[in-house]
Amino acid sequence: TNHQQYHHCIALAMQADVMRRQGKHEEAIVVIEEMKSIYDPGLHSRAILKEYVKDHCCETVAVITNWLSQDGRIEEAMKLCNDVIEALPEMKGTAAVQSKYFALLPICRVMTEQGQAKKVLDLYRETVEEPAAKGGRKMYPLVVATSPAIMITLNCASSEGGEPYADSKSDTAFMLNGERKYPVFFDYIGIIYFDMAFATLYAEACVCLASIHGCCSQDKKALIKECEQYLEASEEALKNKDGKLLSTVAHSYHSKIARKLQMLRSPSTTVQTLEKAGSDQAEEFYDCVQSERDMNRNRR
Repeated sequence: TNHQQYHHCIALAMQADVMRRQGKHEEAIVVIEEMKSIYDPGLHSRAILKEYVKDHCCETVAVITNWLSQDGRIEEAMKLCNDVIEALPEMKGTAAVQSKYFALLPICRVMTEQGQAKKVLDLYRETVEEPAAKGGRKMYPLVVATSPAIMITLNCASSEGGEPYADSKSDTAFMLNGERKYPVFFDYIGIIYFDMAFATLYAEACVCLASIHGCCSQDKKALIKECEQYLEASEEALKNKDGKLLSTVAHSYHSKIARKLQMLRSPSTTVQTLEKAGSDQAEEFYDCVQSERDMNRNRR
């Protein structure tokens, strides 16, 4: 029956997710399109959450958007982001909060880059951050540990012209309180499920706060130091014992924040220098993409 099709949807979602983790993004997208031809959030999401706890179908669609965005396929990425947003209301119940987190976190980056931070900020706050805060760290450890950085980056991106937002001072104090924000192994969860190390996310939060107009020199200096430490942790997490990258998408995100830090730390750095660094990183990413496509072509 149509209702029982959710098992097939889940099987396809898991197949696509394994391909993505192996770097076979083009193949993963083909499987995702097949899954989307069957998957109906209104019909399947509740059943999936009841039996599998998380809606892997929606989450798999969400996480591939970062790769599409970095590959320059913005229209495709934004279409999938909107598909994810349309599916969210169908996720209901306590278990839905975590699944919404897994679906929203990847598209936050894509939509912010496309100037839609305010839209995704309100959505994340209402459907994830506030419900998770009520449930507490024991019920939602991953969500509670990483939401502060997510909210900081979204608030900063939503503020006009780099002006302070309502909680910017308290958020700065939180980032500089000297407490560990999350267990180290969460970085590996982030790389596996989101193509990002959470240390990179926290590094971005530091850069965002330090870039706000009126940030005092003492706080700015301290935030830059925090950012450097997070980027060091991120770089370490992104490589295996042999020094091989675990995720080209996650590494590209890391490099982007490193360039932002460079600009913040050395305002005299020329735009041309940063553009060259960005161009080199983009070239490295596209080389990986082309290599992936060549390997896929040879398999056929």
